[in-house]
Amino acid sequence: MAFFTNCVVVLELKNLPFKEKQKVRLAVTDNGGSLSYVVNKQCSFIVVSSLGNLSSNRQQSAQKHQVPVVGLGYVHACLEKKALLPAVEHVLVSVTPTPYPAPSIQPGMPQSGLNSLCSACCMP
Repeated sequence: MAFFTNCVVVLELKNLPFKEKQKVRLAVTDNGGSLSYVVNKQCSFIVVSSLGNLSSNRQQSAQKHQVPVVGLGYVHACLEKKALLPAVEHVLVSVTPTPYPAPSIQPGMPQSGLNSLCSACCMP
């Protein structure tokens, strides 16, 4: 079952062992998803191993294009359920657009707006 079909995923998996990175890549691609290295409006979501590893440029692009940033737990939960789950429960960074450049998000900062809409492929 290809539950990541039509999903374009950016992986930000710094500080993760190579084998673990490969498992996540294969989990996405073997289930119909495609990988991207650029955050743009075609992206469905960004998967991060740690919020601190997400560059300020990617944070700003995620805000600009309203791309949800989720943790590895989201991919694992989808694999466990064998279905594309709503990303809203796994969002680490709000995707609400701002009328000005998004501030840099630091680990440990309180996150608000977790009920923001995700891209079309993340909603049931």
